[in-house]
Amino acid sequence: MDKQDFQDHEGSNEDVRVEVEQDSGLVTVSVLKVTPQALESWTNAVFTMLETWPETLPYRALHDLSQKGVTTRYLAAVRYDILNLAAHPSARDQLLKYLAARPDFTARVAILVPISHSGQLGNVFAKLQNRNAGVNRVQYDVFYERQAALDWLNR
Repeated sequence: MDKQDFQDHEGSNEDVRVEVEQDSGLVTVSVLKVTPQALESWTNAVFTMLETWPETLPYRALHDLSQKGVTTRYLAAVRYDILNLAAHPSARDQLLKYLAARPDFTARVAILVPISHSGQLGNVFAKLQNRNAGVNRVQYDVFYERQAALDWLNR
């Protein structure tokens, strides 16, 4: 399966990997270490993709926060805003403007967390936030198993 790797994207680093499977259009973001540079790289890669994303193709993404030590640090770094397609808290306004300009755009984002305490914490914040998300065109859910996340993204 061909993948477009955003590792070489301007600002990328070894702490985050963003890939797009060309056949399915599935975006996978794997966070290996939470750093300001990793969040910036992730955000830049998302907006680079969204600039040319076909409006008729649903954006489907797996945000993999399952690496040891990532979930709790990520929650703190994003001010507990775990349901953010663009990762960086400062990018939320830019994302809302993007959504307003593209009324037919839809997205599904599966967030993969470990079953550990930190993953449970991430799930709680996501559930609380999801009740008040207000943007029905972007659906989020949290998973403890990769296959369950992929099944949800592919339905």
